[in-house]
Amino acid sequence: MRYKEIGFTLLVWLLQAILVGAAGPQVALDRSEHDFGEVQVEDVVQTRFRVSNKGDAPLIIDEVRTSCGCTAAVTQSKEVSPGQNTEIAVSYDSAGLSPGKKTQSVFIHTNGGNDPVSKIQIFANVVHPISIEPTNLIAKLPHFKDRISFPMTAKNTTGQFITLVVSKVEGAIAKAVLQPDRVVVQPNSEIRFQIEMELKKPAKGNFLNSAVSIGVDHPKVSQIALRCLIRLGEPK
Repeated sequence: MRYKEIGFTLLVWLLQAILVGAAGPQVALDRSEHDFGEVQVEDVVQTRFRVSNKGDAPLIIDEVRTSCGCTAAVTQSKEVSPGQNTEIAVSYDSAGLSPGKKTQSVFIHTNGGNDPVSKIQIFANVVHPISIEPTNLIAKLPHFKDRISFPMTAKNTTGQFITLVVSKVEGAIAKAVLQPDRVVVQPNSEIRFQIEMELKKPAKGNFLNSAVSIGVDHPKVSQIALRCLIRLGEPK
């Protein structure tokens, strides 16, 4: 009989330990990610997440931080009572971002015993009104040439005409022109053209580092910078 009493006492202690472990604030999110889909550059988009307290003690939101300055998050309330919820407003600012798919994170720091740091992921596909490919102009020449050209493609995703011109050259480029001189890209279409460059002969070495900027007559994108790297054959 004595052994049965000891066993029963141990069982009670175990159940109490389990109950104590389950007590306290418990974090629950309505979802752990959000996809904004296509976002035009310079646009700001927003969404909201619901944070609930499934526990039996107040949930304290100590900090909400993001993985990038392009993403901001603000909580409606710092303290959430048991059985209640609050909202976290998340905004995504695409200003100055390069085109393509992006992933950012929001970290919610709380006193929740089940998940002290909750993570939310944000997805977006940043779309520019005009894109030029390739963005990196790379070539290997057997020896120095004072002229070189690159085939290019421009894509217009808007409903208006967009004109491209050379606005600036840097580094080893003495001059750059487009062929044709002014490239007009029709609405929702793409066009192929050439960039022709006059190069400066390097005083030493066999690498030419340079850049050319293409001016764009669109209010959201004023220019597109293209990096240029030309490698010459080993000097004899």
